[in-house]
Amino acid sequence: MLLFKKLYRTLFKYKSQFISMILMITLGVGVFVGMNAEWKSLKTDSDRYYDETNYSDYWLYSENAEGFSREDIESVKSVKGVNMAQRRLTVDTVIDGLEKTVSLNVYDEYLVSKNHLVSGEDYDEDKDGVWLNDKFADLNNISLGDIITLKYSTYSIEAKVLGLIKNPEYMYAVENETQLMPEFDNYGYAFVSPDTFKNITGFEVYNQILIKSDMSKEELEKELEKALPVSTLLLERKEQASYAMMLSEIDEGVTFGNLLPVIFLMIAVLTMITTMRRITVNEKLQIGTLKALGFRDAKIIRHYSFYGLFIGVIGALLGIIMGFGLCRMIVNPNTMEGTCFDMPYWRLYAPGWTYIVTAAMVLMLTFISFLSTKNMLKGTAAQALRPQTPKKVKTLLIEKTKLWNRLSFGTIWNIRDIFRSKMRTLMSFTGVLGCVILLVAALGMKDTMSAFLNIMYEDICNYKYGVNIAENSDKESVDSLVRSVDGDTVSTLSINMDGDPYELDIYNVTHDLYHIIDKDNKVIELKNDGAYVCIRIAEKFGVKAGDNISFKIYGQSDEYDVRVAGVVRSIMAESIAISEKYAKEKGIDAPVRMIYTNSEVDSSDYDCVAKVETLQDTIASFDTFMQIMYEMIIIIAVAAIILGIVVLYNLGVMSYTERYKELATLKVVGFKDKAIGRLLIKQNIWITIAGIIVGMPCGKALLAYLISRLAGEYELFTRINWTTYVFTFMLTMGVSVLVSCLIAGKNKNIDMVEAMKGDE
Repeated sequence: MLLFKKLYRTLFKYKSQFISMILMITLGVGVFVGMNAEWKSLKTDSDRYYDETNYSDYWLYSENAEGFSREDIESVKSVKGVNMAQRRLTVDTVIDGLEKTVSLNVYDEYLVSKNHLVSGEDYDEDKDGVWLNDKFADLNNISLGDIITLKYSTYSIEAKVLGLIKNPEYMYAVENETQLMPEFDNYGYAFVSPDTFKNITGFEVYNQILIKSDMSKEELEKELEKALPVSTLLLERKEQASYAMMLSEIDEGVTFGNLLPVIFLMIAVLTMITTMRRITVNEKLQIGTLKALGFRDAKIIRHYSFYGLFIGVIGALLGIIMGFGLCRMIVNPNTMEGTCFDMPYWRLYAPGWTYIVTAAMVLMLTFISFLSTKNMLKGTAAQALRPQTPKKVKTLLIEKTKLWNRLSFGTIWNIRDIFRSKMRTLMSFTGVLGCVILLVAALGMKDTMSAFLNIMYEDICNYKYGVNIAENSDKESVDSLVRSVDGDTVSTLSINMDGDPYELDIYNVTHDLYHIIDKDNKVIELKNDGAYVCIRIAEKFGVKAGDNISFKIYGQSDEYDVRVAGVVRSIMAESIAISEKYAKEKGIDAPVRMIYTNSEVDSSDYDCVAKVETLQDTIASFDTFMQIMYEMIIIIAVAAIILGIVVLYNLGVMSYTERYKELATLKVVGFKDKAIGRLLIKQNIWITIAGIIVGMPCGKALLAYLISRLAGEYELFTRINWTTYVFTFMLTMGVSVLVSCLIAGKNKNIDMVEAMKGDE
């Protein structure tokens, strides 16, 4: 009962330290669990979605207008190792009355990449109707039973909405490569039966084959080359846009989860070591008294070890709750991830090892308390009752110089205290360092993306309208449109280099409406003397200007050898850029995919126009992406600030407690409260400045690492504005001064008589 009462008294006596330590553990565990739960939840929910819908492993694309015949699909099915295969037609249509794009899908069989039914009737190839994406339908006020008309070329497909569905291939649904973020209200997808499509259009064609197979891509490609008469484009899951974006998001989550929380957990554990050691030092007299009264060492150790266990358990439980709350803010159909992905499941999961790591941390904190107490119990009871002897500080080198005698008393006092309490100083420095690193990296990410988007808007895109050309459009009609709107054009082909798919972009820029930039982000002229490869391709194949590269165009057997004219920065995809004139010299021809123009185009006036997008539409898509990033930046920045406040306050209180007698002595000899406060504030400012000086380049290095790991789909460059450094400096200094003032305010409560009494 005696120790039980003492437990409460000690907890109350050191409540500031205990509360700050619980907050540290809560913050560390919360960030650790939350960031790892984010990627684990996405992976578990998406995997369930893929399994439920029998998501395809491979996509085979035909470059021929006739598509894949019945003989082709039978040949694919006969390949040993192919478990399942079906043909599919995918075409872009426009929904009548809304003038919004709907990707229409037609399956010859319903086996692979099936739909998840949200409401209505399940897909039935014998029924005449349409199954529409539920999110697109909801945002456009379309309900079950409504009649909608989808316009494709000269055909109008009128059908009743029989079901509202989701499909895994459209989990991340963007209309084209110019869109960074899905626009679920402007772009949807639908499914109709093959008979419905054939009865209206009068023809049957399938431009894709979906394959389920356990074979590797290389193995399957070799077998398909034998089975099919022409070269085809084969993409695996990680190359399919929707899956690739989810995989990228999960990989980013893993990177964040394995990197940033380490800073919080490391600082929490190190601070705990310092705090518990100082508490047991302050409790040395009580520990010696208990030992003198006959309490066994084991019982005393258990008593003081409980403090570490108490802090760890409470902090861990609150941290797990905080982690799942943080995860729910991100993994939510109505918030951040819901803006990117459309899937039916949004349950939260945390990796099992996060609980193991959290439990291990609690045991570590308990063990720290155990070691700290055991160290105080060495020797006899009489030795334990003796006050802790202050550390002797060796004569510093600076003390042997003339400069030392010119220093003020406060400066000398603080320098000696720093070297006498090296661990406390190191912990304060580490807390500031972690805060600065996180702030610079988070705000630098914003600067990097802003610079990237500014280059895209101001240097690359010099047009007002982007005209998407419909598939199978007549070349003469497209050429006539280009001339009438004074447009620049780009054509895109899928090519194969060393077994990997890339894009070949063919530009005809005569009106200065679209630019390409080099590695230094400078606009360069697209000349007719070779190909311009993106940075990632150049690095992967080790090529530079003057070298030669070879590739094949999918659907063709010829191999093209081209000269590398330069290395450029790609905006969205790994690609190679060449001029239209150079393409013709090499015998490469491709239909125009996009026209850039400053003239307004009415899509209803041209049969070859699929859709007209303004540059502002593209900017709006990027702004949505930036808004999501800002939310992440705010979370990291707030966590960093809390980290700095808690660490500095905890160690500041500890420093005040340790130097209580010294401060009382200063007060006795005539120092005013304000003067003593300035001494405390000055030391914190020194440590803060040191942390800032070291933290800023470390934050930049962390940002560069994150950019290299997280920006797989973009060729970003690291950019940190001077305002970020200034803001980080001012914010960190402000936090330090605020905490220092709070600690300095305790000087008014110093009891000089009590403090000056000897412990013996």
